[in-house]
Amino acid sequence: MSYWKRFVLFGVWILFCSYFFHVLYTDARTKAIKELNARQLIHAKQAAAGIEALIDHWMTFLAVAARKDSIIDLDEHGKEHIRFTLIAHKNDISAVTRVDRNGAILYTAPHNEKAVGANLMHQAHIQKLFKTKKPTVSDVFRATQGYSAVAIHFPVFKGGEFAGSIGILLDFEIISKRFLEVIRLGETGYAWMISAAGVELYCPVPGHVGNTVFSNCEAFPTIISMAEKMVKGQQGITEYRFDSIKERKVKTLKKHAVYMPIQIGNTFWSIVAASSEEEVLASLKGFKDKLLLLVFILLAGSMLFAYFSIRAWTVLKEEEKRRSTEDALRESEKRYRILFEEAPISLWEQDFSAVKNRLDALREQNPADLKGYFEARPELVKELAGLVNIIDVNKATLNLYKAESKADLFHGLPEVFPEEAYDDFMTCLVGISKGEKVFYFEKIHKTLEKETIAVQLHWMVAPDFEETYGRVIVSIIDITDLKKTTDALQESEEKYRTMMEGMRQPVYICSADYVIEYMNPAMIHRIGRDAAGESCFAALHDRESKCPCCFHERVTAGESVEREIVSPKDNRHYRVSGTPIFHTDGTTSKMAIYQDITDFVRAVRMKEAAENQLRQSQKMEAIGTLSGGIAHDFNNILFPIIGYAEMTLDALPPDENNRKNIEEILRAANRAKELIKHILTFSRKSAKQMKPLLVQPIIKESLKLLRSTIPTSIEIVQHIHDADAVVADPTQIHQIMMNLCTNAYHAMQNTNGVLQVAVAESDIPLEMFETIPDAKPGKYVMISVRDTGMGMDQQMIERIFEPYYTTKDKDKGTGLGLAVVHGIVKEHNGFITVDSEVGRGSVFKVFLPALQMEKKEDAQVEDGESPMGSESVLFVDDDEYIANMAEQMLVRLGYKATLRYSSLDALALFRNRPDDFDIVITDMTMPNMTGDQLAGEIKKIRPEIPIILSTGYSESIDSDKARELGFSAFLMKPILKKELAVAVRNALDKDPD
Repeated sequence: MSYWKRFVLFGVWILFCSYFFHVLYTDARTKAIKELNARQLIHAKQAAAGIEALIDHWMTFLAVAARKDSIIDLDEHGKEHIRFTLIAHKNDISAVTRVDRNGAILYTAPHNEKAVGANLMHQAHIQKLFKTKKPTVSDVFRATQGYSAVAIHFPVFKGGEFAGSIGILLDFEIISKRFLEVIRLGETGYAWMISAAGVELYCPVPGHVGNTVFSNCEAFPTIISMAEKMVKGQQGITEYRFDSIKERKVKTLKKHAVYMPIQIGNTFWSIVAASSEEEVLASLKGFKDKLLLLVFILLAGSMLFAYFSIRAWTVLKEEEKRRSTEDALRESEKRYRILFEEAPISLWEQDFSAVKNRLDALREQNPADLKGYFEARPELVKELAGLVNIIDVNKATLNLYKAESKADLFHGLPEVFPEEAYDDFMTCLVGISKGEKVFYFEKIHKTLEKETIAVQLHWMVAPDFEETYGRVIVSIIDITDLKKTTDALQESEEKYRTMMEGMRQPVYICSADYVIEYMNPAMIHRIGRDAAGESCFAALHDRESKCPCCFHERVTAGESVEREIVSPKDNRHYRVSGTPIFHTDGTTSKMAIYQDITDFVRAVRMKEAAENQLRQSQKMEAIGTLSGGIAHDFNNILFPIIGYAEMTLDALPPDENNRKNIEEILRAANRAKELIKHILTFSRKSAKQMKPLLVQPIIKESLKLLRSTIPTSIEIVQHIHDADAVVADPTQIHQIMMNLCTNAYHAMQNTNGVLQVAVAESDIPLEMFETIPDAKPGKYVMISVRDTGMGMDQQMIERIFEPYYTTKDKDKGTGLGLAVVHGIVKEHNGFITVDSEVGRGSVFKVFLPALQMEKKEDAQVEDGESPMGSESVLFVDDDEYIANMAEQMLVRLGYKATLRYSSLDALALFRNRPDDFDIVITDMTMPNMTGDQLAGEIKKIRPEIPIILSTGYSESIDSDKARELGFSAFLMKPILKKELAVAVRNALDKDPD
């Protein structure tokens, strides 16, 4: 072969060897980096698991503490608990602090009097806790004592209300030494960690901790890119470049790293495990040199030598990989041992391989029921338990069981594990025989100091030992406090349920989305079923959407609300109290208690109506008093007007032109006199007097009064016919008319209507006896009140006579008017009917039993001469004008009149001259001594002398009472001349017997 061909062939061979060398070296480099990344990931996961377990442990611890009454109320037991917690865990925590609802320190351990009262609301994690009311973990910050710290705070609730928090302070340097500083992959490998906001929490590079990675490494885009993924909670493998300063020389290093998040309570941290590529390549330096030598030998030797060289290279590669794997395993084992020893929970490492072998041998016998087989052979279970080899336990195990050393613990195992533990072990044996790898138990153990503790056991076969069960990891968590809390909560739940079941008031609980979670028996009875799982508005109120009066959102927002409602389901009144129930998962339910207040509301309305009626009665009483005063004074004014007019008329000749004027004056005065009578009739207060009477005059009198109060736009039409008398109280007949006519006016007040009032005799049709139970055969007097107002439907007619039922506005009626009318009519042995149609008005008919009696017209004073006399009259009145006018009237009648303007003067005169007078006329109302008192004194002097009493108005006396007091006659002012003449003559002519 020619030289150049050989040269070309050798060149090709060199290219081939170079390519072969590049491929092998690149592959070795890639695998070395992957192995490095795998080791880095193992360490990062171990550190993350340790940190998460540590934070979860203290979260659980604070959750239990936050529910203790002593911590909630912070009494002396609570403070002692805080101090004891710090002492018991002084190697783990630096401070324990109780914060009030405003963010101020209530108590802290170690105790610092200056710190008490200090406000922590400036701290970001405190602000977040107060906003979310959820457990909060802070980022690493510089504590006042000068060390880096992490704060964990758990919310405290009292009676459902937020009451602050309980928190601990962890020395982050201890955490970093325990979980981060131990991560060393070679001479240049280290770990660093950032918060969710990108703040570097741990970093061996001086000056980095406390600043954001974005400011520390802004000149390194590869680090910034990795950090952006880290703050999003991502996990990955990457490489980046970083400047290393050594002996004032700057050198850019390429680093390989893994990063992953660590879930910390309400946030997360992100850890990075990094190593320099130089160190990775350094481990390949020998391999690279040998590979170059191999290539040189291959180039210099034969293909056969190349073949053996390649085999040697393969062996070398495998050896390198084996050594690398062994180194990684040794490094991993070292890290594992550190994590195992320093783990905050109890860990046991056990070997079950001998037990597995015995079970495999036993499987050949194929017992039908392996559990029954072991139950029948308890000694075999104990024998197999003796085959378990305890390889190791950690420090937390010694602390949990109060053991001085591992030897003491192993020696005292029979005291630690109760006899019942063999039942759990038997369960494990059956599970192992089935290939199960994980078991979970909750049991009661004892410490070597005889203390009882509740624990959770988690039994798991370690990876790569699934076939032999040669390594089993058992973790044991002390749940004594949690168990006590759970038992207390369960007991509280039972008490709560018993209380709910026994409550007479309906109660239900519903979730934030309106779904009923619980109903007590009273509520189930109220709606007729257990509606748990249904929406509250549909089950309780038959609605398709939430109620207009709903306050559910206010309650689930944390507010206690009380409101009165009327349920559309049963139309009853309820006072509903809504109280929030806060759950540990952050959700809130509403507990609603229904108190039926229907009877109370009715009582209140009755009370208000009674008060209104009382106020109305007081108004009427005041009107009566005012009317009496006006009547008294007005009658005194009318007396001289009528008297002088009559005397003037008597003095005028028949053909005198002025007679007509005087007659008009008398007519007007008499109209005024009648008006006063109407006012007094309306305002007079008297007991019920049932007597035969004609209703027509009372109705006419009522309509005269109503005409002044009803607008003239409403026409009043009367159809008052002759009818028999009835036995009735005139005042109550008047009240019937006032109530019926007032209701009719209100029905027409927005229109120009017609009010028709009719009185007539009526025979009841036969069919009315079938429809009206109160109707009895006989003759009746019917009083009818008809209006042209809005009318009523049948439903309103059926309820119109119910007390407090009204169709008027709240300020226009109490709902008592028609109920009172109905009561009066029934009391008079009558009945009332109503006929109405919407838009066409209403007619009320009152039927009162007729009394068969002779009809009499009102007595009229017959025309004719007034009787006269010549006797001596003593006239007493404190009104000088009335006395002077009376003197002239008496003189014209032929009498000798002596006047006195004072009752005391009159009495003195009569005592001095008792025989000079034949009759005494005295006013009732006078200063110093009233007319009846004056009459009494005069009668003591001359018992037989006639005395006439006159008055303008007096509630205390009338004609009947005047006669009972011994008066010969009773005259109401203004007194007509003929009335005076007749009264005096009759009194003088009356037989003394």
